[in-house]
Amino acid sequence: AVVSTQSTGMIKDSENPIYTINPTTFIQQFINNDSFKLTTVPDNLTFVKTGHGRQNSPLATSQFVADNLPRETSWFSVRTASLFRKLVIKTDQGRKVSIGELRNIYGNSKNRGCKPSKHVKGSKYVIGLAIKNLRDALLINEDLTVTEKGMDLVKSLCE
Repeated sequence: AVVSTQSTGMIKDSENPIYTINPTTFIQQFINNDSFKLTTVPDNLTFVKTGHGRQNSPLATSQFVADNLPRETSWFSVRTASLFRKLVIKTDQGRKVSIGELRNIYGNSKNRGCKPSKHVKGSKYVIGLAIKNLRDALLINEDLTVTEKGMDLVKSLCE
C-alpha cells in the first residue's frame, strides 16, 4: 500500500499500520494499553525539564495531558509513547537511530535574550529513561530497533 506521510511529504511503500493512524490517536492508545506500564520514572519528576532550552518543567504547562493518568506522570508517558512511535517509523525505514538523533528531534529553540535563538538538544536523561522503560517491556532491542513483540503491539493498537 502506498501511503503519503503529511509531515515529510515523502511517499512510503510499506505495510506498516503506523502510517495509517493519527499520531495523537496512537499515543493515546499506547498510554491506555494495559500491557505497557512505566517501570522507571525520573526521580525529580516535578522539576526535570525536557531540555535546557525549556524555561519550565512540563508540569508547569498544560501541553502534556492524559485523561487516565496522574498529572505527575502523564507527560513522561506521552514522551515515551512518542519516542516508541518514532522508533517504529525509523525501524520500518531501515534506518539506525541514536540517542543523539533523538535528542535533536526532541530539542527546541532556546530563547537567549537579545541574542538570536538557536536550536538546542533535548534532555538525554528523559530520553534515556524512556528507552529503559521500552527495553524493560521488551518492545525495543539494545540497538533501538523494534522487536517482534513491539510490532505486534503496534498492529494491535492500529486496528
